[in-house]
Amino acid sequence: MNKEDLINFEKEIEEIYSKGKIKAPIHLCGGNEEQLIEIFKEINKEDWIFLSYRNHYHALLKGLEPEILKKKIIEGGSMHIMDKKNKIFSTSIVGGQLPIALGTALALKRKKSNNRVYAFCGDMASETGVFHEVVKYAEGHDLPIKFVIEDNGLSVYTNTELVWGKRSKHNLEGKISNPYIIKYKYIRAHPHHGIGMWVNFPESNIKDKNYNKKISRAMERLGGDERTLFLGQTVSVKGSPIYQTLENVPAEKKIELPVMEEVQMGMSIGLALEGYIPISVYPRFDFLILATNQLVNHLDKIYALSCGDFNPIVIVRTLVGSRKPLDVGLQHSQDHSSAYRKMLEHTNLVELKSSDRVLSEYEKALNSDRPSIIVEYISKYSP
Repeated sequence: MNKEDLINFEKEIEEIYSKGKIKAPIHLCGGNEEQLIEIFKEINKEDWIFLSYRNHYHALLKGLEPEILKKKIIEGGSMHIMDKKNKIFSTSIVGGQLPIALGTALALKRKKSNNRVYAFCGDMASETGVFHEVVKYAEGHDLPIKFVIEDNGLSVYTNTELVWGKRSKHNLEGKISNPYIIKYKYIRAHPHHGIGMWVNFPESNIKDKNYNKKISRAMERLGGDERTLFLGQTVSVKGSPIYQTLENVPAEKKIELPVMEEVQMGMSIGLALEGYIPISVYPRFDFLILATNQLVNHLDKIYALSCGDFNPIVIVRTLVGSRKPLDVGLQHSQDHSSAYRKMLEHTNLVELKSSDRVLSEYEKALNSDRPSIIVEYISKYSP
């Protein structure tokens, strides 16, 4: 496909979405047509590609028929385009495709195959620990894989340069000498998701109009306590419903972080050891899963391990994605509250399924002698 073909395909998807016919998030490609066309010149039919949620151009260039791709998108599969015939794998979890791509490359080498793997990721994902691990392993074992960094400077709307500060060598300007890494820069032509306008879906089942209003009041109350800090992605930059509820929290209390879920939880614990009460924000429950090691093995167990000497108080705030009016898919709509209850011994877990308990539960968490996880539900948020 040429540049015009790619652009016209996304224009058609944009038009279909504007009419409310796609009841799931879409992440449109745009601004990187020429770079991708050039990269795909070296990708063969039998090679694998591993992608993120922004994947339409890649799937088309790999050989997926436009009508088949369009059908998958309309059916709600935009974030996780999978196709065995064309060897396409994608996921909505940031960086989640990278270790899987590495394993596939290892399999190809063991089989003495001539095929290769191409793993695409964004610039924020390329700063994560998992990226450095997979590249180092691929180099050390001479695996048939290339990692393609698609650098638009953003993760959702969080600026990569701003939150990381001094960036690693493969993200600096100039040519990359590592033969395992391809990197190109581009300006994103579309919003993070959607089409830049509100689309009305009559199936909306929001009944509790006070839900996020009360959460905003609770956050304002917590923000007034000198001990609190708010950290995570989209605490000071738009990109998730959480951002709207923090608008009345003082700016100096908000620490915008890059994508590093487990590190974020460890940082929260460290802040708490010095007397702060961090409100550690995870925009989706499936993101919180990545912080489970620090949450279960440290935050929840430190009190017992230290014989009561240390008792870090952290308020973990997470959201369960909705299925209506937009179905965010199996990954973003996960609710693992019951599983976490079985894993945790010293941590309170509260599911906020109505607005009645919002203020009281956050007040309890602030004054508790234990850490807390507060689970909110995006289906309860009103526009």
